[in-house]
Amino acid sequence: MKVRKYLAIGIIAALMLSAAGCGSKEEKVAETGASTETAAAAKPETDESVEDAEAEQGAGDDTVTGDLAELIGEKGAKLFEELSEEERAAMIPDTEVAGTGYYLDEHGRPEDYEFAGYMKEYEVIRQDWECILARGILENDYLKTEEPVEVTYFFSINEDETAVILTSPSIMEESDSMHIVPTRPLPEPEKLLNMGMITYYHYN
Repeated sequence: MKVRKYLAIGIIAALMLSAAGCGSKEEKVAETGASTETAAAAKPETDESVEDAEAEQGAGDDTVTGDLAELIGEKGAKLFEELSEEERAAMIPDTEVAGTGYYLDEHGRPEDYEFAGYMKEYEVIRQDWECILARGILENDYLKTEEPVEVTYFFSINEDETAVILTSPSIMEESDSMHIVPTRPLPEPEKLLNMGMITYYHYN
């Protein structure tokens, strides 16, 4: 029952956060910054106005923490704040990503293929309190994406409420643009002849 509870929470959180969009905090900050600049142009800056701006910024941070606490709890929000952005991003290679891509059959025709793997050689594009958007190669022991793909990972906590984890990874690419290829290319014919009796499985 406990596993189902956390799974349901994770799904609900992912739906809510995907509606908000990764980076919504940055957009809010940008809007606040624009309004502050407009106000500053209208009247000279004073010590009092600076204090008001700092207080408003602090209130915004409290709102973010409060929103996160509603999704993953007070304890989870505290664990999240204790991690640096680099530590959060370091969880990406350990988080499995599933999605649909395509491969080319023996006649060169595209066929849909359900694929699951882990992101390698990645770069973080954007990160905020909601999620991480990263771009890299997805691969498993046998298959990988030919080109880097973008994936959004959402923040959550584990069942024991002892650590922050990434959940509900969502591939941002369309399935017909995610080409799946083998991680081990088919050996050259000469090499196969020298290997003698072999069994070789090839997905393409």
